[in-house]
Amino acid sequence: MKWSSFFFEGNMWFGYVDSPDKWVELLETYAEQRMSFSDLMEARECARNEFHPTLPPKFGFAIECDGKRTLGDFFEENGMPGMLFVQAEIQDKIQDKRYQ
Repeated sequence: MKWSSFFFEGNMWFGYVDSPDKWVELLETYAEQRMSFSDLMEARECARNEFHPTLPPKFGFAIECDGKRTLGDFFEENGMPGMLFVQAEIQDKIQDKRYQ
């Protein structure tokens, strides 16, 4: 499975998402706070990437993350659309855990 790394910055989770396992960790953290998968995929790219093109893209909910590209766009651009479906299934499983 192809994976393209990125950095994520949010109040509940931040760091490099350099594997599907890290992505699941991020998903689980936000699911526990009742954030939907689709909301997470709307995280915006941070402007600082325009000045540091060699760094992995940074997405998140911080004030500086106000770019046009979303995390969902990044997944599609990098040939990871299948991951969206897989992660949606994981989200359904996590959702059950949220209400226990």
